[in-house]
Amino acid sequence: MAQTDPEDGFDQIMVQSWNSVAQQLRTLHNELSGDRARRRERAERAVQNERYEQTRRQQQSIRLEQWEMDNRERLNKGFESTLNATVLADGDGWRKMRDSSLLQGWMVADQLEGNDPGYRRQIIEAKARLKDEWSKRHPETHIDAAADQLTNHVNITYTDQSPALQATLNAFNTAGVPVDLQRVEDAQAFQAAHGDDATFFVDSRLTGQWTGYDHDRIVDAVMCAPVNGVDDAASRISFLKDQGLPESSHADNKATGDEPSTISDVERTENADAAPIVETPTPVR
Repeated sequence: MAQTDPEDGFDQIMVQSWNSVAQQLRTLHNELSGDRARRRERAERAVQNERYEQTRRQQQSIRLEQWEMDNRERLNKGFESTLNATVLADGDGWRKMRDSSLLQGWMVADQLEGNDPGYRRQIIEAKARLKDEWSKRHPETHIDAAADQLTNHVNITYTDQSPALQATLNAFNTAGVPVDLQRVEDAQAFQAAHGDDATFFVDSRLTGQWTGYDHDRIVDAVMCAPVNGVDDAASRISFLKDQGLPESSHADNKATGDEPSTISDVERTENADAAPIVETPTPVR
């Protein structure tokens, strides 16, 4: 066998080394090119997503502003009726209202301010009363800040799935109200506590408890809290449309009907009327 020339062997080693380096460089170049392309695609997608988000928010803001314009007179009348029947009513019965109802009353007055010039004197009086009562109960907090943080949460316990339960869940989901759902295994104990025909029980932190599907109570639970941002406002509008509000709402009927005669009725009216206008100021402006 012929002996390998050392120079040829060295040349082969150098060629192999350079080929290996060249292959690694090509691989690295391809990886860098792919990485740059991916970054460019991500940047383009981010720009497109931002444009889409801006367009979506603009459209929702326009929808929300238009909804408020279409219903402004009705909202004002409903809110005026709420304050007249509660905080501005004769006597001190309104002072027995729950904290949540005081906060909702403040939001009603706050949302009428600037939108109902002819009712300005009553708004000032209502706010003064609410602020005074709140400071007596909670001297360490301000009612304005507390109202901004007012939210609702719903707990539902059930024994069996049913169309009524699903309809209740759908309403809360559409409105963006958080719900905790818990199944109860002991159906007999559940029915002993809530009624023989009961299959689910709803506990709304701000508006109380009820058994089974109750359209008016669901509306109260949804309407009692302010809306934070355009997305929440869009959810609230979807809920209004699904429930046929405000055209056929009990809130609107109460706004033009007799004033409630008890504190519990007052609170239910207030909860029902408070929400639609609360949606608008922050996102629209």
